[in-house]
Amino acid sequence: MSTSRFSSSYASLLVVVAGSLSTALGLHAQTATRIADINTSLNPIGNNSNPSKFVSMGSYTLFQASDPAHGTELWRSDGTTAGTVMLKDINPGPVGSNPAEFTIVGTKAYFIANNGDGADLWVTDGTSAGTQRVKAITGAVEGTAAPERWWICNVNGTIFFVAGTNETGAELWKSDGTSAGTVLVKDILPGSFGSNIKNLRAVGDKLFFSASDTGLGNELWVSDGTEAGTVQVKDINPGDLGGEPQNLAAYNGKLYFAADDGVTGNELWVSDGTAAGTQRLANIRTGIDSSNPKLFTQFQGWLYFVVDSPAANAQSMYRTNGTLVQPAAGYDWGQQVTRFSEIVTTPTTMYFAAYTTSEGEELFRLKSTGLGAEIAANIIVGLAGSVPRYITPVGETLYFSANDLARGFELYKFQNGSAVLLKDINAVGGGSSYPKEITPLSNGKVLFSAFDGVNGIELWASDGSTAGSVLVKDINTGNGDSYPTNLTNLNGKLIFSADNGLGQFLQGREPYVSTGTSASTQRLKDINPDEASGMGTGDFFVVAQTRAYFPATTVANGRELWTTDGTPAGTVLPRDIGATTSSGMTAAQNYATVGDIVYFPATDTLGGTELWRSDGTNAGTFRVRDINPGSTSSMGVLGNFSVASVGSTVYFGANTSTNGVELYKTDGTSAGTSRITDIAPGTASSNPLQFTAFNNTLYFTATNTAFGRELYRINPVGGAAQLVKDIGPGGLDGIVAATTAAPGPVVSNGKLYFVADDSVNGPELWVSDGNPANPGGTFMLADINPGLSGSRISRITAGPNGQTFFAADNGANGRELWVTDGTDRGTRLVRDINPGAEGSITSSRWVIFNNRLYFAADDGSFGVELWTSDGTEGGTVRVTDINPGRGSSNVTELRVSGDKLYFTATDGFTGQELYVLSGRCSPADIATSAGTPGSDGIVNEGDFNAFFAADGFFFQAAQGPAAIGSFIDIADDSGNVPPGPENSGVNEGDYNAFFNTFFLGC
Repeated sequence: MSTSRFSSSYASLLVVVAGSLSTALGLHAQTATRIADINTSLNPIGNNSNPSKFVSMGSYTLFQASDPAHGTELWRSDGTTAGTVMLKDINPGPVGSNPAEFTIVGTKAYFIANNGDGADLWVTDGTSAGTQRVKAITGAVEGTAAPERWWICNVNGTIFFVAGTNETGAELWKSDGTSAGTVLVKDILPGSFGSNIKNLRAVGDKLFFSASDTGLGNELWVSDGTEAGTVQVKDINPGDLGGEPQNLAAYNGKLYFAADDGVTGNELWVSDGTAAGTQRLANIRTGIDSSNPKLFTQFQGWLYFVVDSPAANAQSMYRTNGTLVQPAAGYDWGQQVTRFSEIVTTPTTMYFAAYTTSEGEELFRLKSTGLGAEIAANIIVGLAGSVPRYITPVGETLYFSANDLARGFELYKFQNGSAVLLKDINAVGGGSSYPKEITPLSNGKVLFSAFDGVNGIELWASDGSTAGSVLVKDINTGNGDSYPTNLTNLNGKLIFSADNGLGQFLQGREPYVSTGTSASTQRLKDINPDEASGMGTGDFFVVAQTRAYFPATTVANGRELWTTDGTPAGTVLPRDIGATTSSGMTAAQNYATVGDIVYFPATDTLGGTELWRSDGTNAGTFRVRDINPGSTSSMGVLGNFSVASVGSTVYFGANTSTNGVELYKTDGTSAGTSRITDIAPGTASSNPLQFTAFNNTLYFTATNTAFGRELYRINPVGGAAQLVKDIGPGGLDGIVAATTAAPGPVVSNGKLYFVADDSVNGPELWVSDGNPANPGGTFMLADINPGLSGSRISRITAGPNGQTFFAADNGANGRELWVTDGTDRGTRLVRDINPGAEGSITSSRWVIFNNRLYFAADDGSFGVELWTSDGTEGGTVRVTDINPGRGSSNVTELRVSGDKLYFTATDGFTGQELYVLSGRCSPADIATSAGTPGSDGIVNEGDFNAFFAADGFFFQAAQGPAAIGSFIDIADDSGNVPPGPENSGVNEGDYNAFFNTFFLGC
């Protein structure tokens, strides 16, 4: 090699090289490698996209469907393969957004979806650009704050729905389709428990619904969209039981429904929205039993409905015109009908499925007189019945699913008085295709989901002919996913759970171990032999010195605590806590460790759910103390399973009848277990949550009537609970999204970081020195998104060099990567990875690896891929493109073990599998000819290559065939900066550079 001239220009060049390439060389020489394809099944039958939640938009249908890369997302289809596309990847990654409750308003559809921040109201006009979140309302709410259903209802263009916040619980909201016009209508039951709103129904310009107020039970309410106009209509059943209005239906400008006044049972009622105009219309079934009106359907000027008849298991159809109430069919009409279902109407006829003692369950219709039922199609003669389901009218034609006992449930058509089998979609051995959710398009076709025995449950269409009944698209193709989850470091070994897919329901999800190679990746134990799975995707590991503990399920023992040392022989059940098939482990998984002992909530038949401990042996697995004696539980009340350790002391939440849910501590013995303090005096509960160890003491959140939920600590002197600061004034909650599953404050660089709401700036990032005596030491770092909505802080992660990383949304850039040094001025957006309001950050875990942050992000061009950051804009880059192009590799489950970074991803072909990123550099692919990092890990003609030598690391700027095997041209006399042009090889005109691991950064 030539001896290069050393001058000031050379020194400057070396600075340029070191400054501009140290990051790139260190990062992009790293290669992400799939360790093993654990689930190698090709297009397994179990790979279903499960299309569902169909809603017709005329020429196309909206629905939800799943694939391994995107999870359950929003799709649309016009019945053609080309016209069947994912409309938007709302929550990038394999989890999906689970869109549901579609409600049409004009040319738009409103629905509920979760983009990773919590479920919210969304709207779509059928285009990707027109699919947007209306407003971020809920955030990370759980428990009583999260409604089981949103009950979206259109009232003359205004959308009413039920949504929850941690301050109000689930209450009534409305929207005009804009963020500013999406507001809480009324907090019916003040506080965080919600008013149990359900059964929303539009009648003219009014909204009717049922709700619970203090001491009044669930009763009928009405709203005109204003707080003052949202009132209880009538206390139908005075007291705390309530009238429980249900099956609400609009008819001739009034509301018809079933309700129970506590005297006559659940009977037919009517309301015009006033107390005087709300009355029982008929007591159809006298005595102590109820008629339970349901399945209200308008037809030819009457309102038809089904009731339970006096005879055992019998039903009748009734009708009313608002005055007259009379039987129309069924038992009270002299027919032995035991069940009505699936009532639909065409322009001329009412059809329904009904079960009779002579025909079984078949397709029936109402006689032309409007009174009496007659069989329309008797597919199976006799009592067996074909059980028609998903009956869908298209003009005067019906499409439905039925079972002729020879072919299973298949697609039928009823037309011109007869029913015909359209297609035996699953023709293998009489198996059923189970056509579901049959939905019409404006062109006369219907879309539905079906199982053909080959492609899984996928999207189908029919034009009413056998030839025209076809698979539209196999949405979930590709290989099976092992979908590794709960990646955990066990002393340099990686343990995780995965599903190898070997045979349907044969092995399922079980524990695995790996040290980063294919040969070392093996299943630890088939815990639940010959059954679906021993572990679930949500079952995680906790490490106590040399062993990991986790919940697993077997047929013989139920769900119990298992332990492993990372070997098959060392993977064992220490003790059957629940005894035989009863489950000892609770659904919630909260653990604390002290040395080699793990503490956890568990349930046995004698002591209810209490705190237990285990050292991995049968004798060393036992209940610490029965705090609530007998079978009554002390843990799990109010959803509190919190447990954490500080030093040798374990803290947890427990309930008694005299003190409610309060904070306890234990040294692992029954005698050393006691309540610390009663933060909410008397039987009220402070419900301590979000435990964090900091400065050798416990920090947690708790609530009482004076302060709301705030940050507390255990005083190191004396052990009493101390309020750190009252952030939310006047009894308002300062700490938001507090649940057992919610993370506590994050310790970073000697401070506590957490999300809090001072009722002025909304939920924002706060920092604290943890000292109650220094109120100024606990403050909001920055009002990132001015206003009450807050900046949707998440993923708070302690970083190197005084940095704390987090995700935030400033209202303009979407949720992106931010960093802080603990000061207002030092709190900033790192990089707008995906310009615009969408944001780039996914719900995947963040980790620090080799003094850098690694995370998953979507830049809008390459999908969800692995990114890294040193806290600067230039140092925030995509590491690799595992699924090339716009397709997402859906990086998730990041975890460091030993000198490796593990994660799960898909390359688009092998499904979601386990990958590894080594901390060591590769000697190839420093940069490609396009000037961007390469990822193939080999020397080839497209690279600006680098080579290791005994006396250093050479960067070579040459490209093409001559580049391979030569060392030339970092920059030449013409002043070119790297990578420089190729000339005549290594000569005196070259400026050569040496790089070591300092420059490489890996």
